[in-house]
Amino acid sequence: KSKFPANLEPRLTYLTFSDLRPFSLLLPQEVASLLALAKSFSYFNSTHKYCSCCSSATVPQPSGQARKCSNSDCGQTLFPRIDPCIITCVTNSTSDSILLGRQAKWAKGMWSVLAGFVEVGE
Repeated sequence: KSKFPANLEPRLTYLTFSDLRPFSLLLPQEVASLLALAKSFSYFNSTHKYCSCCSSATVPQPSGQARKCSNSDCGQTLFPRIDPCIITCVTNSTSDSILLGRQAKWAKGMWSVLAGFVEVGE
Protein backbone atom coordinates (compact mmCIF):
# COMPACT_ATOMS: atom_id res chain seq x y z
CA LYS A 1 0.00 0.00 0.00
CA SER A 2 1.26 3.43 -0.94
CA LYS A 3 2.14 5.96 1.75
CA PHE A 4 1.15 8.82 -0.55
CA PRO A 5 -2.25 10.49 -0.14
CA ALA A 6 -4.77 8.97 -2.57
CA ASN A 7 -5.27 12.29 -4.38
CA LEU A 8 -1.52 12.46 -5.25
CA GLU A 9 -0.98 8.85 -6.29
CA PRO A 10 -2.10 9.23 -9.95
CA ARG A 11 0.07 12.32 -10.41
CA LEU A 12 3.22 10.58 -9.19
CA THR A 13 3.17 8.14 -12.08
CA TYR A 14 3.63 11.02 -14.52
CA LEU A 15 6.62 12.67 -12.86
CA THR A 16 9.80 12.56 -14.91
CA PHE A 17 13.28 14.00 -14.56
CA SER A 18 15.02 16.08 -17.16
CA ASP A 19 18.72 15.81 -17.85
CA LEU A 20 20.30 17.40 -14.78
CA ARG A 21 23.78 17.94 -16.22
CA PRO A 22 23.10 21.40 -17.72
CA PHE A 23 22.00 22.62 -14.28
CA SER A 24 24.60 20.88 -12.13
CA LEU A 25 26.98 23.82 -11.98
CA LEU A 26 24.18 26.33 -11.38
CA LEU A 27 22.78 24.63 -8.29
CA PRO A 28 24.24 24.42 -4.80
CA GLN A 29 26.13 21.14 -4.38
CA GLU A 30 23.65 19.83 -1.79
CA VAL A 31 20.67 20.45 -4.09
CA ALA A 32 22.38 18.94 -7.14
CA SER A 33 23.34 15.87 -5.11
CA LEU A 34 19.80 15.38 -3.80
CA LEU A 35 18.35 15.75 -7.30
CA ALA A 36 20.84 13.21 -8.67
CA LEU A 37 19.94 10.81 -5.87
CA ALA A 38 16.20 11.27 -6.49
CA LYS A 39 16.63 10.78 -10.24
CA SER A 40 18.69 7.63 -9.73
CA PHE A 41 16.22 6.07 -7.28
CA SER A 42 13.32 7.02 -9.52
CA TYR A 43 15.03 5.28 -12.45
CA PHE A 44 15.89 2.23 -10.34
CA ASN A 45 12.31 1.86 -9.10
CA SER A 46 10.82 2.31 -12.57
CA THR A 47 13.14 -0.28 -14.17
CA HIS A 48 13.04 -2.93 -11.42
CA LYS A 49 9.32 -3.50 -10.96
CA TYR A 50 9.76 -7.20 -11.68
CA CYS A 51 12.26 -9.76 -10.43
CA SER A 52 14.97 -10.63 -12.92
CA CYS A 53 15.07 -14.21 -11.58
CA CYS A 54 11.41 -15.26 -11.54
CA SER A 55 9.44 -12.33 -13.06
CA SER A 56 7.31 -11.76 -9.95
CA ALA A 57 6.54 -8.21 -8.85
CA THR A 58 9.07 -6.54 -6.57
CA VAL A 59 8.25 -4.32 -3.61
CA PRO A 60 10.30 -1.38 -2.29
CA GLN A 61 12.09 -1.98 0.99
CA PRO A 62 11.85 0.43 3.94
CA SER A 63 15.37 1.78 3.32
CA GLY A 64 14.31 2.88 -0.16
CA GLN A 65 17.58 1.54 -1.52
CA ALA A 66 16.37 -1.92 -2.47
CA ARG A 67 13.46 -3.86 -3.93
CA LYS A 68 12.57 -7.40 -2.89
CA CYS A 69 10.86 -10.09 -4.92
CA SER A 70 7.31 -10.73 -3.70
CA ASN A 71 7.64 -14.46 -4.45
CA SER A 72 8.61 -16.06 -1.13
CA ASP A 73 10.23 -18.99 -2.98
CA CYS A 74 12.59 -16.55 -4.71
CA GLY A 75 13.14 -13.63 -2.31
CA GLN A 76 15.75 -11.98 -4.56
CA THR A 77 16.79 -8.52 -3.34
CA LEU A 78 17.62 -5.96 -6.03
CA PHE A 79 19.87 -2.96 -5.45
CA PRO A 80 20.68 0.11 -7.55
CA ARG A 81 23.83 -0.26 -9.57
CA ILE A 82 27.13 1.23 -8.51
CA ASP A 83 29.58 2.47 -11.09
CA PRO A 84 33.34 2.30 -11.17
CA CYS A 85 34.78 5.79 -10.96
CA ILE A 86 38.45 4.96 -11.04
CA ILE A 87 40.55 2.01 -12.05
CA THR A 88 44.24 2.54 -11.49
CA CYS A 89 47.55 0.81 -11.82
CA VAL A 90 50.11 1.80 -9.20
CA THR A 91 53.63 1.14 -10.46
CA ASN A 92 56.97 0.97 -8.73
CA SER A 93 59.47 3.29 -10.44
CA THR A 94 62.47 1.23 -9.35
CA SER A 95 61.25 -2.20 -10.42
CA ASP A 96 59.01 -3.76 -13.01
CA SER A 97 56.09 -4.36 -10.62
CA ILE A 98 52.61 -3.06 -9.84
CA LEU A 99 50.47 -2.93 -6.71
CA LEU A 100 47.55 -5.39 -6.73
CA GLY A 101 44.76 -5.96 -4.24
CA ARG A 102 42.35 -8.78 -3.50
CA GLN A 103 39.29 -9.65 -1.48
CA ALA A 104 39.48 -12.48 1.03
CA LYS A 105 36.47 -14.19 -0.57
CA TRP A 106 38.14 -14.41 -4.01
CA ALA A 107 39.61 -17.66 -5.29
CA LYS A 108 43.22 -18.35 -4.37
CA GLY A 109 45.60 -16.56 -6.75
CA MET A 110 43.00 -14.00 -7.93
CA TRP A 111 44.21 -10.40 -7.80
CA SER A 112 43.08 -7.07 -9.27
CA VAL A 113 44.29 -3.58 -9.96
CA LEU A 114 42.80 -1.05 -7.54
CA ALA A 115 39.32 0.33 -8.21
CA GLY A 116 36.96 2.79 -6.55
CA PHE A 117 33.19 2.91 -6.92
CA VAL A 118 30.51 5.58 -6.75
CA GLU A 119 27.22 4.86 -5.05
CA VAL A 120 23.93 6.45 -6.03
CA GLY A 121 23.99 10.24 -5.50
CA GLU A 122 27.72 10.51 -4.79
